[in-house]
Amino acid sequence: MCRFALQVILMSPERNRCAARRRRQPIIPGWCLRSGTRVDSPWGFTLLEVLIAMVVMSVGLLGVSTMLTHTTQQQSVNANRAMATSLARTQLEQMKRTAYADVMTANYPQEVYGTIVGSEQFQRTVTIIDDTPLPTTKTVTVTVTWRDPSGSSRNVTLNTVLTL
Repeated sequence: MCRFALQVILMSPERNRCAARRRRQPIIPGWCLRSGTRVDSPWGFTLLEVLIAMVVMSVGLLGVSTMLTHTTQQQSVNANRAMATSLARTQLEQMKRTAYADVMTANYPQEVYGTIVGSEQFQRTVTIIDDTPLPTTKTVTVTVTWRDPSGSSRNVTLNTVLTL
């Protein structure tokens, strides 16, 4: 029977040693850190056990740090996507409130980076196609583009059909 068990030290070491000698059994039945070996003193861990525990913990912490980095990057991408969707939706709503005859490409020039107030990192492009999909309708496409921290260009495109 293994005499080495995981113990919570609540009393002085001397009292715990005496109690362990009287019991002659592991505190947690079936749990033995050194199965098959006899240990004279159950009050500590070997250097090998400490090193193995440190390796296991460092691998776990490395995984957590990688996850946190990825989560932070995704949060930034999602925040930009939400802002771009809001800018496109705002433009479409403004166009819906405008008279049908005034909805033309000339009235909605491209807004380049730095020209949208409060959203300088975005650019907005409006495309209007007359008589599609039916006569007396206009298909409106609003595309909002931005650059993410890695330098790649991303965009959000919203479409609607306006009728007379």
